[in-house]
Amino acid sequence: MAQHSRSLVSHLRSPSLQNFDATKDLEVESPCSRSDLSTRSKSVCTLSQPWPPKIFPHCQGEPKAVLTSNSKDSICSDVGCCWVFFFQKARKSQVESGLMKIGIFTEETRNAAICFNILKSLGMKKCCQVKASILKLCIMAQNHHCIVLTSIQQFLQENEEQLEPKHRFRILKVLETVITSGPLLSEYWIQTFTCLALQHMLQVTDLEEAYQNAASDLLVAVWMHSSGFVMPKLLNMFWPGEFPHRSVLYAMGKIISKESNQNMMLIGFPSWGSDKEDSNQRNILGRVMKTRNNKLNSVAPDYDTWESDLFQVGELYVHSLTEKTWKEELNHEINRYECSYPGQSSEKAFLYLYYGFVLRASDNAGVVKEHLSTLLGTSHKFAFQREGIAITIGLAATRHLSITCAVLEEFGKTIILEKTPTSEIGQYMEDMHRKWASSTVLLCYGHVASRTKDNILTLADSIASQIMRYFQCSHWDSPLKKSFLASTLMLITAINSNKEVNNYQFFQKSQLVLCLMKLIKKEPRDILCTSTLQDAMLAVVGLSKLKPPLGVKEKSELLYTCFQSVFTLPLVEHLEKHTCLMMNPPNVQVLYRQTVDALDQVLQGFLSENPDPGEVHYILEQMIFWMDSRLSHERQRAVRSSTTFLKFIVEQFNFTFTRIGCLVGMLGMICGDPDKSTRQQAMEGVFYLYIILLRQKGLYHMAEAKMQEKRRTQIYRSDKGCAPHTIGFLSSYSKIVKTFGEHFDISQMRDFLLTLVDGLHCSVFFRAQTAVEMLCKIFEYYGNHLNEVAEIGKKLYLQLCLIQTTSIRKTALWAISLLVQQHTQELVFTFLEFSLPMSRDTVELWRAVGSSPKICSKVLHFLLQKLEQRPSLEESIQLGKTCSESLAAMNTLYEIIFVPEYQSALKTAFPQFFFSMVTQIYYIFELNLQDENYSPVNKDFAIFPSMKTSPSCTSVETVKSLFSKNGFWKEFAFMELQDAWAQLAKPRSFCQGVCMLSRAMVEYSCPHIPGIMLHSISMLQNKEERQRIVAMIFFTEFLRSPLTSRLLPRRVILTHLHKGIKDSSLVVQTISFHCFSNIFRSPEKRSLLRAQLPALLDALYDPSERVIMASLCSMSNTLYQLGKQTVGPLCLDIALTLRSFFDDEREMIRGSAIYIFGTLVDSMQGKESPLLKDQVCWSLIPLFFHLMDQEEVVVKKAKFTLFRCTSFLKWTEPEKLFYQIAWEEGLQALHSIWKYFMENMFFKVDLFLSQALGYVHSKQRGTRIAAILFIGHTLSLLPCEMSWVLDEQAVDLLYQIFAKLKEDKDRFIRHVAASHFGSLQKVAQLV
Repeated sequence: MAQHSRSLVSHLRSPSLQNFDATKDLEVESPCSRSDLSTRSKSVCTLSQPWPPKIFPHCQGEPKAVLTSNSKDSICSDVGCCWVFFFQKARKSQVESGLMKIGIFTEETRNAAICFNILKSLGMKKCCQVKASILKLCIMAQNHHCIVLTSIQQFLQENEEQLEPKHRFRILKVLETVITSGPLLSEYWIQTFTCLALQHMLQVTDLEEAYQNAASDLLVAVWMHSSGFVMPKLLNMFWPGEFPHRSVLYAMGKIISKESNQNMMLIGFPSWGSDKEDSNQRNILGRVMKTRNNKLNSVAPDYDTWESDLFQVGELYVHSLTEKTWKEELNHEINRYECSYPGQSSEKAFLYLYYGFVLRASDNAGVVKEHLSTLLGTSHKFAFQREGIAITIGLAATRHLSITCAVLEEFGKTIILEKTPTSEIGQYMEDMHRKWASSTVLLCYGHVASRTKDNILTLADSIASQIMRYFQCSHWDSPLKKSFLASTLMLITAINSNKEVNNYQFFQKSQLVLCLMKLIKKEPRDILCTSTLQDAMLAVVGLSKLKPPLGVKEKSELLYTCFQSVFTLPLVEHLEKHTCLMMNPPNVQVLYRQTVDALDQVLQGFLSENPDPGEVHYILEQMIFWMDSRLSHERQRAVRSSTTFLKFIVEQFNFTFTRIGCLVGMLGMICGDPDKSTRQQAMEGVFYLYIILLRQKGLYHMAEAKMQEKRRTQIYRSDKGCAPHTIGFLSSYSKIVKTFGEHFDISQMRDFLLTLVDGLHCSVFFRAQTAVEMLCKIFEYYGNHLNEVAEIGKKLYLQLCLIQTTSIRKTALWAISLLVQQHTQELVFTFLEFSLPMSRDTVELWRAVGSSPKICSKVLHFLLQKLEQRPSLEESIQLGKTCSESLAAMNTLYEIIFVPEYQSALKTAFPQFFFSMVTQIYYIFELNLQDENYSPVNKDFAIFPSMKTSPSCTSVETVKSLFSKNGFWKEFAFMELQDAWAQLAKPRSFCQGVCMLSRAMVEYSCPHIPGIMLHSISMLQNKEERQRIVAMIFFTEFLRSPLTSRLLPRRVILTHLHKGIKDSSLVVQTISFHCFSNIFRSPEKRSLLRAQLPALLDALYDPSERVIMASLCSMSNTLYQLGKQTVGPLCLDIALTLRSFFDDEREMIRGSAIYIFGTLVDSMQGKESPLLKDQVCWSLIPLFFHLMDQEEVVVKKAKFTLFRCTSFLKWTEPEKLFYQIAWEEGLQALHSIWKYFMENMFFKVDLFLSQALGYVHSKQRGTRIAAILFIGHTLSLLPCEMSWVLDEQAVDLLYQIFAKLKEDKDRFIRHVAASHFGSLQKVAQLV
C-alpha cells in the first residue's frame, strides 16, 4: 500500500525555509516533500513586497506542530476535522527574517503564489481563461506536484464558504487530474483527500449530480493510490434500512468497472480550440490524461475481497426487499434516466450489482421471483440497462438458479416468443421492445452461465439451446448480435473453466458454430467498425477446446467463412474512410489487428484441439484459395496468417510432417509475389518450414542456429529502423529448391513437385510463373533422382491443358523437355495415353518432347515400338490386351510428321516408319475400324492435319504425309491422280493400293527404296500375316527399280520368292508367283513383249468394242511390263492410234486410250523423241477439254495423262500445276490450267485454237463449254497477242461461229458467247 511505501509527511530540508517552534524547540514540518520538488531550476526571483499573508495566513497565528508519526490517531479521520495548519509562526527565525529583509523568495514560494492565482482564476466565467488556467496548473503539477496539492488544499480551506459550487467543481476536477497523473500519494494526503471527497459527495448544489460526481471521481482517484483505505470508508456509507446515496453507487460503479475516462466537457471545461498557440498545451494535457488512464488500468480491484464485502452488504439489505419505501426508491433509480449527464451508467452499473447481491442473500424464493419478474418488466432500451438486468439476474442465479431460469422462460413466452396482435400505432414500439428484451434475455443466460460455473456442465446444453433459440427468433440488429456474442463467450468461458471439462461432451457445439457462422456471414464486407467479427471468432476459439470435435465439412465451412470475412475486407485506409463521418469513430487499425489476431487464434485453437500434422495440412490447404486471389491485400493476409500459424507450430510443437513438400510448394510459389510485404511473409513461412524439416532430420543444432541467426537479424534491423530482412538462403525460388532439395527424401520431393504442378494453372500470373520456374529447377537439379515419373508426367499434361498464359505454357513445355531427357521411355509411354484422340495440347506436348535433337530419335524409336505392338482382335477379347497404345502411337506419329524438330529423325527412320504405317492400315482392317466412306482428309498436303479423323483415315493420311512432307510430290501425285489412296483405305483393294504405292516410288526412283526393301526382307519371316503380305508386295514391286539391281543377288531373290510360294498365306503365295514375270530378272522376255505390240495395234481397228478393250488392256499390261524400257519405233504409231480414241463415244474405250497414252508418254520420260513430242502437243487440248467430260472415270484418267504430258514437256512449276489438276474442279480448273497453257505453250496457240474450234460442236456439253471458254479467255485476256496470230479470214470464221453460239439452245453457252463477242470485235479491230 501507499502508506507503507513512504513516510506520512516528508520533511522540508531547504535551508531557506526551515521553521522551528521557539518555545518547544520542535521542528515544524512542511507537507511538501523535497523529493517532489524540481531540482532543475536554479533561478530565484525578487519581489518588491514581503510575503503576502494571504499565502500563508497561518503564520500569523499560534504555531501548531505537525507530528511525524504514522499513527492514525494523530490525524483526524472525521469528515469535519480534515483541516490542519501546515506552517507555524516563525517570527524569530533568523533565516526567514533574513529573507524578508532582502525581499527574496525561494522557488517553492513563487510556485505556491502562482498556484493561488491560478486557482482563483478558475472562478472566471470566460471559458478561454478557465481553459488556460487549467492547462497551466496541470503543467505545473508535473514538476511541483506537492506544491500544487498543498496550494489546492489551503485554497479550499480558506475560501470554502466564499467559493461558488461551479468554482469548487472545477477545483475538484483539477485535483482529480493532478492525483491521477502524479506519483503515489503519502498516507497523509490519502487520508486528507479521502475525507474531502466523502464530504463533498453528499453536498447538494445547483450543479446537481455533476458536482457529486466530481467529488466521487476524486475519491476514485485516491482509491487508485490506496484501495485498502478508501474501500472500507466507502462501504461504511451503506446504512441498513436506507437506500444508498447515488454518489456512493456512482463511486462504486466507477471503481468496479474501472471507468476513469471522465468527460472533460463538463461545466467550466470548454472544448479545445484550434489555435496554434494552444497546440503545445494540448499535447501536454494529453500526456497527463494518458498517464491517468494507464495508472487506473494497472490497478485492478481484488474481486474476491470486494465481492465478499458486497455479499455482506447484500445481507444487510435483505429485509429491505419487502419494504415499500426501499422498493419504491429502487424502482425509481432503476427507471430513472436523464441524458443531461453521462455518469449514470456507472451509477446504474453498481445499482444493478447491488440489487443482485441483495437478491442473492435472500432466502425467500417468492420475493426473489417477484423482484426478478418486476426487473424484467423495466425498460430495456439502453445497453447499460440490459447489461444491468443481466448482472442482477446472474447474481440471483447463484443461489436461486431454478427460480431464475423459470422467470426467464416465462418472460420469453409472454413477451418475446408470443407475438400478440396490436394496433398499427403501437406496432413499432412493440417490435423495438421485443428486440431490446431479446438482447436482455441473451445477456441474462450468459450471466447465469458465468455465475454458475460449478454446475455449468449440467446446464450448458440447456443454456446454449435457449441462447440460440432467442437469437434465431429475433431480429439481428446490433444490440442483439452483441448480446448473443457476449452470452456465448460467457457460456464458453464458464464451461472451459470447469475442472471436469475434459470429460464433458457439449452436444450443442455444432449448432452454436452454425449460428456463429451465420453471424459472421451477415457481417458487412466493406466496413469494420465493431468487434462483432472479432468476438465471433473468439467464441469459435473457445468452442474448439470443447468436445466433440467438429466434422470435416463443418470445419471446412467455418474456416472458409472466417477467411472470407477477414481476407476480403478492404484495405485499412479504405476502412478508415467509412468511419470518418461517425460521431465516435473506432480505432480501425487497432480493431483490424485485433480481428486478425482473433483469426490466428481460431487456427491455433483448431490445432490445439487436434495436434496432428494432418490438421496443419488441412488448415493450410483451406488458405490456398485466398493465396490464389487476384487481389494483393487478400493474398498478403492469407500468407501472413499462414506464416503466423507456422511460427506458432515451431514454437509450440515438434511435429513430424509426412507431406512437408506440399507446404513448401504452397508457400514457395508466393515467393515471387510482386508485393514486397507478401513476398517477405512467404519467405518467412518457408523459413519456418525449413526449421521443421531440419528438426525432422534430427539436425536440431542447425535448426536452432538458424533461429538464433534470424532473431539477431531482426533485432539488429529493428534497432536500425530498417525493413524486415529477406532470408538470404531462401531469397529466390532457385535457392528454395536447392536448399530443400538437399534434405528432401524421395516422397517429400515428389509432394513438393506435384504441388508445384497443381499451381501451374493458377489464375494469378506470378504464382504460376514461379511454380513453373521452380519445376524447371527441380528437373534440372534432381531430375535423375525422381521416382514415379509417369504420374508426374500425367499431372503435368493435365495441368498443361488448363494453362492459358502463353509464356507460362512455353516454360512448362520446356520443363517437360528437361524431364524427358532423363526419363524418355517412361514419359513417351505415359504421354501416349493422351494421344487417342489427339488435341492441340497433345501436339504441343510432343513438340516439347522432341525439342532436343538427341531425344527425337529415341522418341521415334519408342513410338514405333508401341506402334508394332498390335494385339489381334481375339487377343484383345481373350487376354484383355488393348489396341489403344498402337492407335495412340499412330496418331502421335501422324502429328509429329509436321513438327520441324522431328524431321531429321524421320528421314533416318523413314523405311521402318513407312513400312510400319502401311502395315497399320491392314491392322485397322483386322479390328474392323475401317472407314467405308473414306475421302481424303487433307487435300492440300501443305495444310496442318486435322485432329478428328477415324483410325483408318489417320493411317492413310500418315502415309500420304510421309510423301508430301519429304518432298516426294510426284509419287504423291501419281497416287492422287489414279485415286490410289482410296484403294489403300479399303480392305478389298488394299493390296492393289500397296502395289500402286510401290509403283509410284519405283516410277519416280524414290531414294528410300533400298531401305524399305531391306526392312521388307526382314519382315518376310514375321509371324504376323499382315507383315508378310506388305513385305512381299514391296519386295516384288521394288525388284523393278534400278536402285535394287545391285542390292540383292539373283540367288537371294529367288530364295525369298520360293519361300513366299510355300507361305501359309494365299495372298503371299499369289504375289510370289506374279513376281516371276518381272522383266528385270528375265531379260529374254523383253523382245517377246515388244513383238506383241503390232498385233495389238491391228486389233484396235476391229469394229468390235470387246476386241478393242481387250487389246487396250493387253497393251497397258505390256507397257507396264516394259517399264522404262523403250518400245522402239512403234512408239509413234501407238501414240497416233491412241489419240484417235480420245473422242470416242464409248467412255470405256475413251478412258482406256487416254490412260495408256499417259503410260506411253511416261515410259519415254527423259528420252529424246521429237515426233512423240509433237503428238503430246497435239493431245494437250483434247486432254484439257476432257477434264469437263461427262464421265468421272474419263475425267480422272484425263487428269493423270495431262499431268504426265506436262511433265514430259517440262512445264514450269509442276507442283502448282498438280494442285490445279488434282483438286480444282469445273470452270475454276479450266481457268487455272489455261494460264499454264499460255505460259508454257503460247507458241502453239494457233494449234490450240484450231483444235478448240473442232470441239465447239462436240456432242458433250462439257467439252463444248470448255472449248468456247478456252477461245473466249484467249481472245479477251490476250487481244494484242491474238491480233498477231489471227488473220482476217480466221477472224471472220470466229465471227460466224460466235454468231451461231449466241443463238444456241443452251442458255449458258449463249451467255458465254455473248460475253466474249466484244473481245472478238476488239481483236478484229487490231487485226
